[in-house]
Amino acid sequence: MADQTPTAEETTATGTGQAPARRLGLLPWFRTVPPTVVLILVMTAAISVLVFAVSEYAFNEIGSQRQEAMKIRNAERDLHLIGYELAVAESAQRGYLLTWDPRYLAPYQEAIETARAAQAQMVAGIGNNPRYAGEVLAVTELIQKKVDDLNVIVHLSKDGRMEEAVQLVRADQGISLMEAFMQRKVKLQALLRADGDTRVTALTHLFQQQRVAVGITVALNLIFLAVLGARTIQQFHERERGRYTAQIQATELEQTVRERTDELAALSTYLQNQTEQEKAKLARDLHDEFGALLTSAMVDVAWLQGRNTGEDQQRTMRLQRLGEVLHEAVQLKRRVIESLRPSLLDHLGLAPALKWYVQETCSTAGIEHDIDVPDETTGMPADVSTTIYRIVQEALNNTVKYAKARRVRVELEEGSSGWSLVVQDDGIGIRNFEPGHLSHGLAGMRHRAQALGGTLAIHSAPGAGTRIVVAIPQPAANASSADAPQAAREA
Repeated sequence: MADQTPTAEETTATGTGQAPARRLGLLPWFRTVPPTVVLILVMTAAISVLVFAVSEYAFNEIGSQRQEAMKIRNAERDLHLIGYELAVAESAQRGYLLTWDPRYLAPYQEAIETARAAQAQMVAGIGNNPRYAGEVLAVTELIQKKVDDLNVIVHLSKDGRMEEAVQLVRADQGISLMEAFMQRKVKLQALLRADGDTRVTALTHLFQQQRVAVGITVALNLIFLAVLGARTIQQFHERERGRYTAQIQATELEQTVRERTDELAALSTYLQNQTEQEKAKLARDLHDEFGALLTSAMVDVAWLQGRNTGEDQQRTMRLQRLGEVLHEAVQLKRRVIESLRPSLLDHLGLAPALKWYVQETCSTAGIEHDIDVPDETTGMPADVSTTIYRIVQEALNNTVKYAKARRVRVELEEGSSGWSLVVQDDGIGIRNFEPGHLSHGLAGMRHRAQALGGTLAIHSAPGAGTRIVVAIPQPAANASSADAPQAAREA
């Protein structure tokens, strides 16, 4: 079959058509994003980072303030506990002095230890704070003096020096120390409460600032999202409009291409029909006019040969030579007429014409052949028989020229739905075969089949030969075309 090779124009068009796609694929994705969208995304990201930083700062500040508030609350609790335990210790001391009952010593000692533990915890919590260091030191000294005073009286009582112990109690030193402690306690508690209120106010202010910042951030993000949404909707509508416009243009272009294709197909069919008509007319003219001239010339030569006495040897040879030339001219006329319009196709039908053509062509080319054609094809319309004959003619011509085949098989079957033709060879196949890019000969064969509503499929691979399958439906075949060749209608 025909050797399919891409032309220089196809190669150039393919190369230039793929280059823009490759260049487009190399473009970074962000170059296709509108600048407005990029700006909105950048600002949203910046605001989100800022909100995160503010949140982290607020979280750390809240944690710090919470720790300080816990220290203040613990210090207030420790102060209250110290005062309570000192009062318990003093009460237990008085009970022991009045009754000398050792059972009062246990609660006394427990109260002193609890007061000292609360004092140590208070000093550890707020003792290092410069705001409370002075008051804490003063309170600590008063606590120590009060505890020492209580211990001295208890030790004197244990040693039996009751009068000295009672005198110390009556000296009201313990009361003075307790009053001084309570005054310092109240002052320190007031300072702690004031500091706590300040911290609460600061936390409240911090919460308000964070709330405002979050509100502003949310508002800005909503604004940005609204702008982004509006821009996205606008782009969506623009894209939809562009898609709709492109679809309309594609539909119009497709319609135009379809119309042009139909026009070209109709023109091609018309040209094929005209060609068949011209071939048939030329074949008739050759048969009638040129054939008559040749016949007349041969009759005259035969008359001259009959009147020749043979005395002039040169004249005899020339008459014989002229007769042979006229005979060759008659044979040439027959071959030309058969090539233009096979007389067997018009007079005996498709089957004899195909068998004669396949046998004649393959014998001349030295190719073995198998042909399976129904003997009766009388029900086949003339345009179908002409199309099948021309397809076989073109296929065998390609086989002889290009395929280097050793055997060819031609098979024609008639079914209820139409006719099926198969032309197959065992040649080298079609190199670089592409069904979408056929040579003019193969494309002409396909067009002949499609003009009758049929199909033509080509199967080929290097070294595996070529197989052409043609299917022509019965309804399309029975519908006589107004453009059918005149010669076919006259068959």
